[in-house]
Amino acid sequence: MNEDKHFRRSQSAMEYLMTYGWAILIIAVALGLLYVLGVFSPSSATTNSCTSQSGYICTALSLSPRGVVTFQFGQDTGTTLYNLEFTCTALENSAGLPNPDNNFVASPARTVINSQKFYVNVPCYTDTGAQFSSTILGTAYNGFLWINYTEDNAPPSSSNPWLTAKIAAFSAKTTS
Repeated sequence: MNEDKHFRRSQSAMEYLMTYGWAILIIAVALGLLYVLGVFSPSSATTNSCTSQSGYICTALSLSPRGVVTFQFGQDTGTTLYNLEFTCTALENSAGLPNPDNNFVASPARTVINSQKFYVNVPCYTDTGAQFSSTILGTAYNGFLWINYTEDNAPPSSSNPWLTAKIAAFSAKTTS
């Protein structure tokens, strides 16, 4: 009787250890796979993303080590935009934006009609006004894309003033 009781306890203990052993093995394999896939790597935490404002399109974003952001711009505001110029800055509000004579870059397409898209290359600036650059690949930059434009197809003037709009917020890592 004593031996039978001891056997049952041993069998129960073995079943307990085997059940938890298999569960721990499965968890260890799953964590190993996640590690191999790079889920725990800090460099995978930031991906290039662009969140555009209503009426604007920002896709296919990349950032060079020289601090030049390349993206596909488009607009669906229902109007035509003229005299386009772009800038990229770490500033979220327009109060400290570079003026049109400074750091805005003339667009390859000076006029953009509704639903038209094209690629833009523009240097990015830090919140202190210095041009961003990093020799370390994977360096993160969070910024905002801005445009200056006019509503009439004429040079900017008092009757055709520059209008400024924040078109997107983005996060990117430098790539080669």
